[in-house]
Amino acid sequence: STIRLWIGAFFGFITLYTLISWVPTFARTVGMRLEMAIYAGAALNVGALIGSAIIGPVSAKIGLRQYISGSMASAIVLMIVYGHLAGDNRVTLLLILLIGVTVQGGFNAYYPLAARIYPPEVRASGIGYAVGLGRAGAVVGPLLAGYLLAARVPMPTLFMIFSVPLAFSAIAAI
Repeated sequence: STIRLWIGAFFGFITLYTLISWVPTFARTVGMRLEMAIYAGAALNVGALIGSAIIGPVSAKIGLRQYISGSMASAIVLMIVYGHLAGDNRVTLLLILLIGVTVQGGFNAYYPLAARIYPPEVRASGIGYAVGLGRAGAVVGPLLAGYLLAARVPMPTLFMIFSVPLAFSAIAAI
């Protein structure tokens, strides 16, 4: 369980922190004006708020592991659609909001899952190591995105690449 938790956190952090770091730039790349691209960053965070708020009620019905894997699978689809979509600002902002719901909501559900894995006497250490080791993904993802953007990798390819870590995170949750 510990290794799967670390894998899930590492790969979840890759995509999560790439999005947090680069969403306004991605929005500009698909043709949004600067002021709308700033709204894209806000939409991601509003989605994160919603995704985090629904962890409890939804996972109470379907289970934490299913919530994580379902959220990550949904995020993969949304990211692929976003990567291929350029155009209407409202549709783009809606997709970014939904990506925030699914990626952040799914990722944040790893915290209560981690609390279930460890007994109270090692819980803080177990979660601390998972988050700490997972943070390596928070470094790798945005760095890789910067290199790929500099290399002018097309947006559909970029979003396909950053969907792959979500698949690993979903599998680790199961």
